[in-house]
Amino acid sequence: MPGEGFHLPSGGLHAPGTALTIDAARGFRRFCHAAGVGSRKIISKELLFKDVRKEDRERLGERAILNQIDWEVSGDVYFLRKSPHIAATVAETQQAGGAEYWILLQHYRFSGKKVVVMPGQRFKSVDKGVYNVLVWRGRGRYDGHEIKAGDFGYDELLVSHAKADRTAVDRKHRR
Repeated sequence: MPGEGFHLPSGGLHAPGTALTIDAARGFRRFCHAAGVGSRKIISKELLFKDVRKEDRERLGERAILNQIDWEVSGDVYFLRKSPHIAATVAETQQAGGAEYWILLQHYRFSGKKVVVMPGQRFKSVDKGVYNVLVWRGRGRYDGHEIKAGDFGYDELLVSHAKADRTAVDRKHRR
């Protein structure tokens, strides 16, 4: 459901849904893209083995990936019933140009923000640590950088800790 989330234990097979999906991970994480097609494009098999050591790939082939999967978690038909819906909006900040919502995930280990900027308006937000920006809808400028939803290379930004700690960021959104 929109606005909800769940926790998937390490080793569980998962894939993004049909809407905006944020996949928050803690610490070290292995990546394996096990689908051959995504968004109607063929996915390179190299993404299947991205985090597999060369010697394991040569010795085990695809079995190297299969050995990393937690099959009990991945095959649990009651998973969604047992998994708590853990996304919770805990604070809201309103300004003339829009609104900002803090979202807490899984026992406060992860958090995020949803920022809604009205067309033609500016929104000022301050963060004191590294963060990622994902532009879901619209276009505009973010701290001088062009942003545009759905345009690879313009729909996601990483803001370094040094930059976040040093400045407040102005966001301008236009249709």
